[in-house]
Amino acid sequence: MSTFAVTATEMYAIFSILALFSVIGSLGNAVVLYVFSTANDRLVSTLFIIVLAVVDLSTCLVVIPFTVVVEFLSYNVRLDALCRLYQFLITSNIPFSALIMAAIAVDRYLCICHPFAHLLTPRRARIVVLVLAAIAAAFGVIAALTHSVYQRAAAVVEAARDSGNRGAGAAAANYSAAGDEAVYTGQCKPTDLVLSTRFAQAFHKCYTATFVVCVVVVAVLYSLIYRSVLRQRRKRQLMRAAPPIRAGRPPSVQQPPVVVETTTPPAARDLPTAAGEGRGGNGGACVEASPEAIETVGVVNPVAAVEKRAPANPAAAAERALQDRIANIKTAATLFVVTLVFVVSFFPALAMTLYLVPYSMTVFYLYFANNVANPVIYSFMNADFRQRLARIAAGRRTP
Repeated sequence: MSTFAVTATEMYAIFSILALFSVIGSLGNAVVLYVFSTANDRLVSTLFIIVLAVVDLSTCLVVIPFTVVVEFLSYNVRLDALCRLYQFLITSNIPFSALIMAAIAVDRYLCICHPFAHLLTPRRARIVVLVLAAIAAAFGVIAALTHSVYQRAAAVVEAARDSGNRGAGAAAANYSAAGDEAVYTGQCKPTDLVLSTRFAQAFHKCYTATFVVCVVVVAVLYSLIYRSVLRQRRKRQLMRAAPPIRAGRPPSVQQPPVVVETTTPPAARDLPTAAGEGRGGNGGACVEASPEAIETVGVVNPVAAVEKRAPANPAAAAERALQDRIANIKTAATLFVVTLVFVVSFFPALAMTLYLVPYSMTVFYLYFANNVANPVIYSFMNADFRQRLARIAAGRRTP
């Protein structure tokens, strides 16, 4: 709730920006939701993208217009149900997005750094989404219970005295005899009628800590992903520099490990720096190649390599494993940018809430830009998304 004076010109500028966010975000996220929901895959990354699109679409369709109305009325919403509903929506939206971002980072970390763990299956991912939604909803319920159009009479009198407004003080004097009874004010404000002020303060700290923890988790996991990418790149450079194994008698046990060279297309050898589509349009599925395929592109023991039955086409299997890893990294790059935009757009509002920087209503509500940005990010960074969209526009079903 804004507590600083805002000029009429600034207010209408803010309303115009939010209206533009609502229209563009609703259209863009509706397209994203349709494109990915019609995809014939059961990937965890696709599930998370769909969930984010649902959150962003509901924000642009409901929360942003609701915010415009509430701000226009200066929080004089009159109805207690509307006051509590608005606080529930505006409070549960942000932590749910942050928690989903953290879940995405975990999924990308497992796919790239531990491709054979298979810990986050589509079924488990759906359970994770439900749990995170329940946590976000709990935050929203608490926020709804700590706001109301009813206040304690004593609190109304104290607020009127602090304001220094004689008219307000005279009106509040009528409530003096009411003591701790609830009185109607018509303005949606924090209240201690249901939950104490101390509990509300503790909740606010927990709410802020949730965002900070999610940011730390995301930063750590993407750092580990980046380190893994560099390590694999150095390993491939070493493989290209080493001579291939020649056909003939098996090497002796005393010989050091050697590198098995495989034929890999030049375009696939260097890991990408920008996100795009995965192999075969899979959008970045976790690697499904066999462990034997990975061994053919890594350092193996020569005796074990001779004793183990080689796959039917080791070069093709190795190429597929590398292509899958590249697809995972591309998807991780796209989703990392999505997360980065979320953090950058929300941080100024968080800093203002914590009184770290002066309040500016225009800058504060720019965090809604995050809900509009994701379709733009997919369009520029995800070639698979563009291909799917082109097929749908051409009247063909998305593969």
